[in-house]
Amino acid sequence: FQIFKASAGARHAVPLPLKRFSEKNRSWLKPYARFKVLKERFHHSAWEQWPDEYKFKHREAIERLDADEAGRMAFHEWLQWQLFHQFADAKRHAVRRGVFLIGDLPFLVSRDSADVWAEPEFFKLDRASGAPPDLYFALGQRWGMPPYNWPGIAARGYEYMARKLRYAEHFYDLFRVDHFVGIFRVWTIALTEPPESAGQRGAFDPPDESQWAANGRAHLEAIVKNTRMLPLAEDLGVVPVCSNPTLAQFAIPGMEVQRWTRDWEGNADFKGPLLYRRNSVAVLSTHDMTGLFGWWRDEAGTVDAGMFRKKCPSRGVSFEKVRPKLFDPAHPVPGRLLWRPDVRDVSVLLERLGLREEQARDFIEMYRGSFDEKRRFRRFIGLPGEPRRQPGPELARHAILKAHEAESVFSVQPIQDWLSLSPRFAPEAADFRINYPGSSGPQNWTRRLPMSLEGLKAMRLDREILKLNRKAGRC
Repeated sequence: FQIFKASAGARHAVPLPLKRFSEKNRSWLKPYARFKVLKERFHHSAWEQWPDEYKFKHREAIERLDADEAGRMAFHEWLQWQLFHQFADAKRHAVRRGVFLIGDLPFLVSRDSADVWAEPEFFKLDRASGAPPDLYFALGQRWGMPPYNWPGIAARGYEYMARKLRYAEHFYDLFRVDHFVGIFRVWTIALTEPPESAGQRGAFDPPDESQWAANGRAHLEAIVKNTRMLPLAEDLGVVPVCSNPTLAQFAIPGMEVQRWTRDWEGNADFKGPLLYRRNSVAVLSTHDMTGLFGWWRDEAGTVDAGMFRKKCPSRGVSFEKVRPKLFDPAHPVPGRLLWRPDVRDVSVLLERLGLREEQARDFIEMYRGSFDEKRRFRRFIGLPGEPRRQPGPELARHAILKAHEAESVFSVQPIQDWLSLSPRFAPEAADFRINYPGSSGPQNWTRRLPMSLEGLKAMRLDREILKLNRKAGRC
């Protein structure tokens, strides 16, 4: 900043392109620069803790801020200008190489952000967003970000969403609509709920399910008409029945996660690749999940201990008594329960639970989805032999090829799953996870590759990747 400040005093120091950039993006850039300066002034405290004159943006206080901090604000605008050109240059380079870039449209923004401070009328600040309890998160999730006030956004012609999309077009060609099911309805939790209750005591917004389809279509219409980019929908989690018809109506690809794309209405076997939705993206894993190796080592063949325990009291089942009868006590992964091999069918499960079939449907569903899962997965991907706890490159090779063979128009795999093709990456791959939903801390969004670019080239994986792409007809 000192270098920038010194140069700003020179004649013609502020380039004309920077002035044009600032003027063109004034609607969001000026409030953002103010927010950054105030963050620094108040020692990075949350904006809700600032003095009222800045918290509520009193006109006199903001005019005084603009006058007193003009140089500092210009510096933050200059930083955004630099980032704009660096990302735009990266896209131009990709275009020259025939590569498409997929970006992200985050579904929500942080409560302590320039967006919420500048335009609080677009958010419901008395609630936090999250997800209800499910088979993967027994307590549900409480993300903390405020839900959108969609009527307020719609009243302004969806300009809030439109300007984000117009800006993003400079950086990528396709964009992932994060938490797609949230455009129909989102799980919200009152701020008065204690944090330890996570997402257990919440409600969908809007509460009336009959409104969800129209609600989602209106928001999606506003999104697609304001961009030339192709949207991809992250339609995961508890999916409302209106989701798939809406995706089909707008011709937007959804996501088919290999380990979750199963015959859940029948025996829970993995669906063959020809049964995937054609208008979809086939993936082994996502940023919110363990990679293929982590799933294999720690999760395949297990159930979530918290979810199983939670369902016991209402059925009159003692978790502590049935646990050793059903699960391997030597399984070393905290929070996961590995089925004993002698629980060989549903009749054994019911006998050890002491329940009739109609009383144990949730337990049966968990059992069918996870018992003997490793053997079934190996058979599904065409890998002979008995499963071992430690995965290897051959598992990754067969799993990726099976995803590539899907009817899905796209097959896009995370970098850690591609790198799992190399024996040099295998020891680290099981722990290579980008995000742990429902948690906050340094474990999230801080992952770096465990090798340099030179190290990547030395792995010589490009030939292996090309071979798999050609074999599946994806070149």
